[in-house]
Amino acid sequence: MKTQFVENQTMAYQFFMRFFSQWDKSCPDISIDKILAPMGYNKNAIVKEKQKVNIDTYYKTLLLVAPSCWNRGFFLHLGHSYNIFDLGLLGYALVSTTNLQRSWELSSALLFHPIKTERKILNDRVEIILQSLKLNEFQSKGLSEEWLTSTWKWTCQRLPQIQNCQDVEIRLSYAKPDHTEFYENIFPGKILFNQLRTSFSFPIEFNAHPFSSASSSVSKLCFEHSIATLPFMHEANHLVDDVRLYLLQTANIAFSNIEETAEHFGLSIHTFQRRLSKNGTSFRKVLYESRMTLARQYLLGTELTINEIAYLTGYEHPPSFYRAFHKKFNLTPEQFRATQEIA
Repeated sequence: MKTQFVENQTMAYQFFMRFFSQWDKSCPDISIDKILAPMGYNKNAIVKEKQKVNIDTYYKTLLLVAPSCWNRGFFLHLGHSYNIFDLGLLGYALVSTTNLQRSWELSSALLFHPIKTERKILNDRVEIILQSLKLNEFQSKGLSEEWLTSTWKWTCQRLPQIQNCQDVEIRLSYAKPDHTEFYENIFPGKILFNQLRTSFSFPIEFNAHPFSSASSSVSKLCFEHSIATLPFMHEANHLVDDVRLYLLQTANIAFSNIEETAEHFGLSIHTFQRRLSKNGTSFRKVLYESRMTLARQYLLGTELTINEIAYLTGYEHPPSFYRAFHKKFNLTPEQFRATQEIA
């Protein structure tokens, strides 16, 4: 399954909120709306969720602002402001898995970033090498800084024991900038400029160090949900599809209700219901279709039990899930899974 390009609107919105907060601190004298205008975006519209954003939009924005703010240390502070739980269920999966090695395997499969990386183990150290990008100087430096500080922040959130390690090493392929002090305030170990490549490394002992937050059942459920929703990330093209995608993306065990969903789209409940009706459906029908879509993906793409799938799709009682699934597919969940395996 190809899972390299995850566009999660909820995640992107959280990132944009971090972006605007840091912009106000680092660049209060620069109008962000003037920079966003060529893309057709406006800060207030994004904040109020009147304009939808995704991860691709977010990183295009970072590329756009880089020449204006890189030398202020904006990207260093931005990446360090991220919280791993901004990633939603995927964030919970990353902190609930066994160790850094496994957590990075999951994140590299499911998280999109313009910068690609290569992980190597050499001389009792783990080194993550950032591959060079065909970007201008400020864009390349900015994205590198954002990647390094966000990776370091999320590493510390997953493994607090590493946060004061003096044997962490940051290598940078560019000269020492005016905001070098920000590097020193964020990273505990060596910071080396004018190197052959940009990389982040640490002692190998941390790679397999068990997470205190490890929970195999939580990690499994969260990861499987992230996998199951991937095929639907690009399909939304009108309100019904948007609602279906929103329900899939926010199904943190319990699906959003009609009030929460209408509010998300900036509509009153009456207007929301009327617009769905004009498209020949209702919230109840879209919710049911979303649950069955997700159930189908779980059955085809995971090894979750039927009871786990019932729970994840919002059915407290498995018999209710069985009836709903049979109504949609004219098969029981077990029969559906067996039929697909034979095919």
